[in-house]
Amino acid sequence: MDRRKNFLTACRFEEPEWIPTDCTSHAGMMNKEFDKIARYFGIDDPVYEENLVGMINTFDERIFGKFPIDVRTIWPGVPDKFEKKFIDEKTYQVSECGFILRMTDMYHEFYDFPLKDDTAETVKMSKWWPDPFDPGRTRGLRERVKALYDDTDFVIKAGIPINGLMEVSQRMRGLERFFIDLYEEEEFVNALLDKLLEVQMDLYTVYLEAIGDLIQVIEYADDFGMQTGLQISENMYEKYFKKRHQKIWSHIHNLTDAKIYLHSCGSISDLLPHWIEDGVDIIESIQPRARNMEPAELKKKFGGKIIFWGGLDVQGILPYGTPEEVDIEVKRLMEIYAPGGGYVFSPAHAVQYDVPVENWIAMWDAVEKYGKYPISL
Repeated sequence: MDRRKNFLTACRFEEPEWIPTDCTSHAGMMNKEFDKIARYFGIDDPVYEENLVGMINTFDERIFGKFPIDVRTIWPGVPDKFEKKFIDEKTYQVSECGFILRMTDMYHEFYDFPLKDDTAETVKMSKWWPDPFDPGRTRGLRERVKALYDDTDFVIKAGIPINGLMEVSQRMRGLERFFIDLYEEEEFVNALLDKLLEVQMDLYTVYLEAIGDLIQVIEYADDFGMQTGLQISENMYEKYFKKRHQKIWSHIHNLTDAKIYLHSCGSISDLLPHWIEDGVDIIESIQPRARNMEPAELKKKFGGKIIFWGGLDVQGILPYGTPEEVDIEVKRLMEIYAPGGGYVFSPAHAVQYDVPVENWIAMWDAVEKYGKYPISL
């Protein structure tokens, strides 16, 4: 069975030959960690692209091909009108959504906010909204994806063309200000989210009309969790986000047969019933140290209803454990999530540069040791 057939078997909640695996995009790694792994293998010139915050988008197959990773993630092209302007030596603004970021040792942090002074009357006319129809987004895209589809059996995941409703709103308006808006500025929030939804719909249309028949997974990313619970109440979610999520996910399903993969960090178990009802096929990152995200409970409540993707602890075990502890944890996760299919193994988030290379290798050694069906650990 090839990788794609194996993956699609798991997606039907049937047991495939082996547990599908990923380590790309949100389940991938940060730039400095990849550099460290490359040096370990004697490669001083790793080739990759990274996103705005330093997360690797594309990988050097000289390194990546050494590990049993079934997924490859592709991305839209850079818009022709894209600009990046430095405000000072560490701070810059990009033309897409007007994001203002400041470089730090690990991430590039969102530093200032282009819509901080806007009103319900002005927000829809902001100059910072992306142009979904910029030809740079899709120039050469189908050819790249078609080659990957024809020449390999990798599971093809299409990375996000834009982040989700909550994430973009916070990054354009400011985290604290947007939370206040949710309680005090209903007219503004509706105007902002309506415009953002319109842009999202067009971006996914352009993207999936180009490659929707070639991919198996399409990403959507919207963080609603913290370590201890949701960022907002469930009632607030239903008031502002639920119907809009229904609309964009239904739109995506109408454009492709690919599975909708929702990346949402933290403690999000309270929203899983909504997301299952509203069309999400896959939930990632299933962050195990967050409240109410214990693997056995998630499997008991939601197994067979949504595909679990991720789960290996990047806050404790992977950076601070021993290779033996990594081995034990990979085995434990597979024992819980894998029976009956519906599981893709990966780290629970992008691997940070505090993870020892030995633990990285131990993770993949454990995958090869324990990842074959039937699961009898």
